[in-house]
Amino acid sequence: IFLTMLMVAATLGPIVAPQAIAQNQSNAEIPEIIGDIEDFDVAIHGKPYIMTENETIYSATRLHKMAWADAGYPNLVLPFANNHNGKSTTKACTPMTEGQTLTVPISGGTLSVEVVKSTTNAAYLVESTSTVPSSTINNLASTWTSTIHPTNTQYFGNEPDVDNNCQVQIVIYTIDGPANIGGYFSPGIANSQEAIYVDIDDLTWANTIFAHEFQHLLHNARDPFEYLWVDEGNADMAAYLCFGATNTIIGHANAWAQFPETSVRWWNQSDNGADYGAGFLFMLFLSSKLGGGQAIQSLVADTATGGAGVVNLANNPI
Repeated sequence: IFLTMLMVAATLGPIVAPQAIAQNQSNAEIPEIIGDIEDFDVAIHGKPYIMTENETIYSATRLHKMAWADAGYPNLVLPFANNHNGKSTTKACTPMTEGQTLTVPISGGTLSVEVVKSTTNAAYLVESTSTVPSSTINNLASTWTSTIHPTNTQYFGNEPDVDNNCQVQIVIYTIDGPANIGGYFSPGIANSQEAIYVDIDDLTWANTIFAHEFQHLLHNARDPFEYLWVDEGNADMAAYLCFGATNTIIGHANAWAQFPETSVRWWNQSDNGADYGAGFLFMLFLSSKLGGGQAIQSLVADTATGGAGVVNLANNPI
């Protein structure tokens, strides 16, 4: 079955990725996120990446990636191209400081935020009109430092540092209230900063959202044109690698088992989680058979898209 899938997948050719260099921005310039959360349509952009008994939570990353693609991939940057180390400068990084206030881009506009916690590799930015208990922030930061960051970077590669602060900005704000959209990553601002977003009303699920969206950030830095089934399969695997077989992961896997006709290669065939399940299980299979974390790193770093990247990995296992 695996060989058959590879033969079919081989018909998918790679897309040639253009090169770009990050542009320096002054402090006065605020990048614009391409795509507006107000345009989120579950039928087009939604896949339940967190499922509970009473709530369904979606990622809005697909909305922003589609809008970015429709706009012609403006501000495209490939920080790891030509064996570059992902940094925009050789200077020592300047982390954000706790208590610092600034204006950041969000979907549909800008937002005033405060840096409530700053660590070695992450800065937690909360909208200025809201408060998150310090115990919650400390717990999130602890899990990010001990689990999410090392696990994701082991499997998907180190994060870039185009803004020279050595930190991922984790922006916590009111997106749309409890459930519905839980978070997102926007590739349209990846040339100026590393940032992921989470709804302040969905912090119960924040760790899974962080793991999922961080994978999108890492993947986009290396292979921004990758097909959805590869990118989303790895995002689901990121949540599994960090937190094990949660109810959501089990639900995705079981959905594919119940609807095995769901193709691994085609996204948006169902709204029951089978797409996630197919992509996740296939990526887990590749990892287990072709070299673990290093194999997935190789797949993510390969700018050949879809089945072509899988064939390259199968021909050159780690």
